Amino acid sequence: MKRAELSTGEALVSLLEAYGVDTVFGIPGVHNVEMYRALPRSGIRHVLTRHEQGAGFMADGYARVTGRPGVCFTITGPGLTNILTPMGQAWSDSVPMLVLSSSLDIADAAQGRGRLHEMTSQRGAALSITTAAITALTPSDVRDGVAEAFARFASQRPRPAYLELPLDLLKMPAGDDWTARTLPSRPAANHEAIADAAALLAKAGAPLMILGGGAVDAGESALAIAEAIDAVILTTISGKGIVPSDHPLCLGTRLSQDKIREALHRADVILAAGTEISETDLWETKIAIPGKLIRIDIDPASLVRPHAAAVPILADAATALAALAAALPDRSKLRRNPEAHAFVLEHLAGETADEDGLRTDLRMVLDIIRQALPRDTIIASDMTQIAYAANEIFPMDLPRRWLHPAGFGTLG
Repeated sequence: MKRAELSTGEALVSLLEAYGVDTVFGIPGVHNVEMYRALPRSGIRHVLTRHEQGAGFMADGYARVTGRPGVCFTITGPGLTNILTPMGQAWSDSVPMLVLSSSLDIADAAQGRGRLHEMTSQRGAALSITTAAITALTPSDVRDGVAEAFARFASQRPRPAYLELPLDLLKMPAGDDWTARTLPSRPAANHEAIADAAALLAKAGAPLMILGGGAVDAGESALAIAEAIDAVILTTISGKGIVPSDHPLCLGTRLSQDKIREALHRADVILAAGTEISETDLWETKIAIPGKLIRIDIDPASLVRPHAAAVPILADAATALAALAAALPDRSKLRRNPEAHAFVLEHLAGETADEDGLRTDLRMVLDIIRQALPRDTIIASDMTQIAYAANEIFPMDLPRRWLHPAGFGTLG
């Protein structure tokens, strides 16, 4: 089918729209103007920033809140290096982001001729913090590259993707077949693994649940499991709000506290969904989990490191937790943990006893802020003392509302 667009850069915009993109962040310039020509006649909103780092952080926040990939347009050389920091943050925190960057003409790329914005390898710079880094050399490469990025967003651990578009390629005639492709789904849980996990949880005397950012849309199923077996619920910073903070089984983002780490050691079964259980979750480099571990994750590497799982489940956390909730035996056949509610209540009640003056002051300020804001307010925090305190003690009742640079630890 013939397209109305004349250039590959123009056709790219229609293709993004076909994949459901409604917002693009970036800065128009001489080196990416071909990507901007079709924007005014598209349904895509463009958010203009003053610096590419801002575009990247905006795209990161957009993706965390909406669950859809954040898309950025940037330029050759310094445009890419400016956006690498937010790309690193998105990589660390499993945030889907698509960065579309121009590069030098195909014949001039990395030839050392002193061209404006020249780099030895733009793709190499992006490679270490992307799930896919692609250099397009033909219009069909552009179509394939965008399709690959969205296929990965739809079916794998969500992380940034990078597509490099030479300046002369952007001006080439687009050709035909600029349509979105059918995308794969995320893997469903193995039935035997779900059955094994349900059997372990049914017999648990002191179960504990850890919910990470990968389980951000699984709150209802997670609560059903926790309430059935009286499991204490903890979340990572990226998982803050998956379960309401005031739920009687929820201790929120307190994994780094000494008493909570002790509880991890005492737990006989731990269900961890969508989390690496990493240093920045517990602020401890050598994390020991002696209880039997059930891990649900879409990333196969996370299922085997750094902790051996008794039951590894390769699956999307939301579908796996729903299947696990349905697989649990009738409540009359479950071993219960009557101490769970008391443990949560006592821990929260005694939390202020050992706090220093700074934490006391921060708690007072955070309480006032919480009272003043609507329940569904989106809050972005930085690497600073009040944010570290808020990660633990600021009440949050909804997912996708707490944005914090947990893994990479960027400023700004």
